[in-house]
Amino acid sequence: MEGVWRRGGETFVEVVLPEGGRGGVGGFGVHPALLDAALHAVVLGGVVPGLEVGVPVLPFVWSGVRLFAVGAVRVRVRISGVGGGGLRLDVVDGVGDPVVVVEGLRLRPLPLGELVVGSRV
Repeated sequence: MEGVWRRGGETFVEVVLPEGGRGGVGGFGVHPALLDAALHAVVLGGVVPGLEVGVPVLPFVWSGVRLFAVGAVRVRVRISGVGGGGLRLDVVDGVGDPVVVVEGLRLRPLPLGELVVGSRV
């Protein structure tokens, strides 16, 4: 994550894949590491009303996903709240061209007390 900033009820994130992680970028619509890093800002910034800041959340339901371009290694993401406690993600590349839009992303909190530590085999 290169940077995170807020404007009103929106959070903006700039994410860049490291040089060593760009080899397989063409195999994805959007590299999962880019979206994962952008979603870290959700926990840091308290973007979703009703979700406690610092509580881990997991992406649960994705809707209205439209892919416009592939192969991005640097993106800017605008994260905004939508009705019912969900998120909207607008992802653009380094020159501002659309990469992907997620009209709705529902998150599920992961209560730390409910994590179960497994044994290694």
